[in-house]
This record gives sequence, structure tokens and C-alpha cells, in this order.
Amino acid sequence: MKLNFFQQFPGIDPGVLNEIWSDPEVIARIVKALPNIQERELLEEKQDDKFLRRKVRYLAKVPIPTFAQKVLRPDMLSWVEETVYDKKNQVYQVKCIPHFFADRVENELTIRLLPDGKGGTLRVMEGVFNLRIPFLVRGMAESLINRYLQDNMEREYQVLKTEVENHLSKKTSSSKKKPESRKA
Repeated sequence: MKLNFFQQFPGIDPGVLNEIWSDPEVIARIVKALPNIQERELLEEKQDDKFLRRKVRYLAKVPIPTFAQKVLRPDMLSWVEETVYDKKNQVYQVKCIPHFFADRVENELTIRLLPDGKGGTLRVMEGVFNLRIPFLVRGMAESLINRYLQDNMEREYQVLKTEVENHLSKKTSSSKKKPESRKA
């Protein structure tokens, strides 16, 4: 299954959007808002002048359909997200590796932060999510997963958009303040 998400952030430079999106407090607010994520744990983070590398463990919070309850437990819905961020090109390469059934799941995503030509940023996310499971179950499982991804992406977008708006309003209000004049 192909993944394609396009999100517009008016009035904000891609680099500034990335700074906001990478802020640990903003990340915590995003995760709290995600309907299908129970837990997020930063396992490792390394960076140099060119790249940021991050490993994060996630635990999903989703109802397990009756047909899948014989083979799935809630604790089996966890994965490690390995991310490499190319600072110069503002491109994320993301690979999600499930703790269970890793040989049956392929999930990779490229995220680009692009100038939109109007002073804002377009966040383009393209990737794949493939399940190597029996055909009769695969369609139903992919449909559920797609719905969960859509829900999470929309919630993340709403929280991040609010964070950007707050950043822009602080920037605007601080630029409107005039310096006090002092008399000698």
C-alpha cells in the first residue's frame, strides 16, 4: 500500500518548521494527541553537522479486531522507528521495524520539507506500508492500518499547525513592540 500525505504550513520557513517539529515539548504534545499511540520512548539520538539519527520505540493503542485476536496481543503492536534527517536537504528517511512479525511488514517513508513559493512550507510524505500475510486478511488489515495512519497524520498536522501559529503570533507580537526611548 502506498502512502502519500501532503500538508501545508503557511508563513513558516522549512528550517523553522523542522525546529518546531523537533522540539521535545512539541513532540510530547503531538504524541499525547495521537489517538492510536499509547507510548513513545526515545531510545537513541545522535547528530553531527550533516545528519540527525534517531531511534524511537512506539506502542500502538488500537482495538484488535476479533478475527486477529488469536494471533495478536496489544503488546505485539510495537515498533522502532529509525529516522535519518539530512539537515542540508531537509529530508527525513524513516523506517519502522516492528518488534513482532518484522519479516512480514515493510514500512518506509520519505518526508520532505519544501518551500511552497509563498513563504510557507509543504510537508510531503511518501512511502509504503506492505503486509506479507494471507490475502483474505491482508486487505482488511491494511484498511484498518490506513485508517489509523490517516487519523494520526491528521491529528499530528492539527497540533503542529497550532504550534506553528503560536510561533508566528509570538514572532509578530515581539516585532510590533517598539523599543523604549530613554531620556538622559
